[in-house]
Amino acid sequence: MLPRLIRPANQHIATIRTRNRAAYEQQVVIRVHPDDPQIANRHPLVPPPGEQLLPLLDLTAMTTICRVRADGSAGPVTALNAVTGPLTMASFALPTDQLFCYTKDLDKAKALMAQAGMADGFTLKVIAANSEPPTALSEAQNIQAQLADINIKVEIESLELSVYVDRWLKGDFDAAIALNGGRPDPYTMYARYWPSTGNLNVVAGYSDEKLDQLFADGRSETDPKARYDTFAEFQKYITEQAPWVWLYVGYGYTAQQPYVKGFVPSPTDSLLSLAQVIIER
Repeated sequence: MLPRLIRPANQHIATIRTRNRAAYEQQVVIRVHPDDPQIANRHPLVPPPGEQLLPLLDLTAMTTICRVRADGSAGPVTALNAVTGPLTMASFALPTDQLFCYTKDLDKAKALMAQAGMADGFTLKVIAANSEPPTALSEAQNIQAQLADINIKVEIESLELSVYVDRWLKGDFDAAIALNGGRPDPYTMYARYWPSTGNLNVVAGYSDEKLDQLFADGRSETDPKARYDTFAEFQKYITEQAPWVWLYVGYGYTAQQPYVKGFVPSPTDSLLSLAQVIIER
């Protein structure tokens, strides 16, 4: 939900910007049914399903399309987002330069399309909610413009939010612009999606034995270093398989009167710091 700031007349409000490292991430989900010949023949997105798209997408550009002024109008302001990989929590997230193909490479994208026998392109249908997040259609249009460079025609289907959610839960899409909630821990963040037994695996649209094993190890491992290594391997592996293309993580904003002291915003939306807040008037 786009935060709205209401400021009383003639009063100053202090604003605090925090990185939503565990709260939310923004991503486009590329999903295909490899067992459906009609879809598999139309799209060269069989595993690794997003590989043709990753070298083309300028992920840094995706962080600019959601820049919104305080009054809600579009326009350039300080960066509101940062390119992200699969994990957003600082204790586990790998730098994107350690992940597969986070730099735009148009020649590589064209070569992959030719290798797939799709040099002339194909049509990719993308669903996007028209209200949540409020930038979804802009993101879809940004992707549409970039993919046109390798002859992929993106057809955007703008949906009312409840219709979008129904389609998303059923996995009824070729590609989707999706806002995913984060968690402080990688296992709880993605155990619903990537293990083959996950209740949202139909949404993820991809699973294999290695992902099942990585999540089984991540659930049972008690050594912090070994667990970090497990989820580092997960991040590298899932970006190489590319069933989803992760775009960016945003910032959270809080507003307070200057006389409110001691409030510390948390990326997990915790309000524990209210216990130490004092009012100095």
